[in-house]
Amino acid sequence: MTSSIGPSFTETLNIQGVTGGQTIGFYNVLDTKSPGQVLFGALDRSKFHGKFEIYDWRRGGNISALGGVVGTAPTVRFGNINDATKMSEDFFARRQLSAQINPFAYAIYLPDYIFLPLVDQLRLFGIVETITGTHLGKAGDEIPISERKFSLPCNVDIPRQYVLEFRFNAVAIRVPFNDLVFRDAPDPDSPDFCKLAFYGFYAGSGTNRIAESMILGGPFFKAAYVVIDPEKQTTAVAILSRNDTVTEIVELGGYYGSNLKTVQGNGADPYYSVEGSPDEKKLPLPLGALIGIGVGGGLLLIAMVALGIFFWRRRKAKKVSDILAPKSSMVEVDPKGAELDAIKSEIPIPEAPGIALDSGNHTFSNPAFNTEGRHELPNNPPRRELDVNTRLLQEIP
Repeated sequence: MTSSIGPSFTETLNIQGVTGGQTIGFYNVLDTKSPGQVLFGALDRSKFHGKFEIYDWRRGGNISALGGVVGTAPTVRFGNINDATKMSEDFFARRQLSAQINPFAYAIYLPDYIFLPLVDQLRLFGIVETITGTHLGKAGDEIPISERKFSLPCNVDIPRQYVLEFRFNAVAIRVPFNDLVFRDAPDPDSPDFCKLAFYGFYAGSGTNRIAESMILGGPFFKAAYVVIDPEKQTTAVAILSRNDTVTEIVELGGYYGSNLKTVQGNGADPYYSVEGSPDEKKLPLPLGALIGIGVGGGLLLIAMVALGIFFWRRRKAKKVSDILAPKSSMVEVDPKGAELDAIKSEIPIPEAPGIALDSGNHTFSNPAFNTEGRHELPNNPPRRELDVNTRLLQEIP
């Protein structure tokens, strides 16, 4: 948004061709002890989970108005997210109350009707109250909220399932109670106690109720990934997934840039594995995770059934083939050769009498005659012919 003086720094970067758009993506911009990030004309998809909820600015606000004012304030609740009996009611924005997601604010500012019940919840963890100003010695509603000072022990360790939740439609930003303490800002009068990272303001009552903005700063950005677009006058909010080892930059705006409405975060869901005290379990899974588990489990069951049917049919087919197929030990033979072998086996073969020939001396020995010795064959044996009439052999002279 160009002012009467000249372009803003985001417009200047866009005009210079450094960025494709005027967006600013960031998280954890006020915590000096852990990494944060600011990207111009882009976002880091590895740093958030799911999609963005995008809101238009109210009354044509601009980035100079402390980050832009979202026309609709989120629903607020707080307590033990794992136990419905220990969660507060849902607090809705009254009348014209709006929300300002402000990267320049170091704390969260809540209307009195949300602030005071949250303080009562924190009494479980040792919160103390100090009255200042002219109302010293008074108590309760007689004291303006601006003169009631609260603090928590600097070393307090609150279970992680205790959160302050801001719900932007499908996106729930959960700020742990542990992040609601300025641990580097001890109370000068009580060094063991530290100031709170949230404040209250008087929102009025009845017809005098004022339309002041809820301000989300400081601890909010340790749980939310935010993209501000001064050109389109929108603010987008997604669930922060703290990942300091992987970076996946996505350009926004311009001809080749992505559309913020369709960008999906690759970061892990930070709420699925938060362990509580011994009597507390895990934070409830978001609806998207529950649907994903249901669909995945159903597909796995279908795959197992299909695999079982496949192996059952395969086994059944094998049994049928074993019945119909010949035994693998049987050897095929030539039927003619088998028939010939059978005929040969039926013909009796007399045993030889054991005649041994001596071709050199033309002699033989026959043990069947029980004789011994050698018998010479005649040199000129007689010739004979068969007489046809008598059918006897006749010697030829």
